[in-house]
Amino acid sequence: SGAMMLVRHAQQRAQLERRATLDGLTGVWNRRTFLELSARALAHDRRLRLPSCLLMIDIDHFKQVNDTYGHDVGDAVLRELCERTQGLLRAEDVLGRVGGEEFAALLPGTPEDGARQVAERIRETIASGNFLCSGEEIPVRVSIGVAERAPGEADVEPLMQRADMAMYAAKRAGRNTVVSS
Repeated sequence: SGAMMLVRHAQQRAQLERRATLDGLTGVWNRRTFLELSARALAHDRRLRLPSCLLMIDIDHFKQVNDTYGHDVGDAVLRELCERTQGLLRAEDVLGRVGGEEFAALLPGTPEDGARQVAERIRETIASGNFLCSGEEIPVRVSIGVAERAPGEADVEPLMQRADMAMYAAKRAGRNTVVSS
């Protein structure tokens, strides 16, 4: 019937939209959608003169995980990382996969010290228990960079760049650590 066709069409469209906005592997926002949602949240915080911070989260030595255990286990590690991270974030926070093993979290209305605390909790939660993937216990560590929105700033790109630089500083500082820009 026509109604059934409409329902099926609506379901297919919803599925396509989901596929266009979510990272297929981890189920968090893909890069494009992360940037869109972050831009919206930053504009809102700028209007209300609220702080906001961005975290760049990068898995330490991820290539080693893939090389040692294979890509299926690497994929499982990425999924588990997102689950653990999402569990520590609020509903209004935005988590996205922005690179291969690189994730970003926008924390609206959050000043730098609050964002550092969240980053530290994420780092600890990742490091505290090995990831159990297909019978293998894999130690996973992350380096996290934190950057706060500058007054008047609502552009997500420079904020990401500063968080990225802080994240690389965390790598240089010996990894498994949090650094603020």
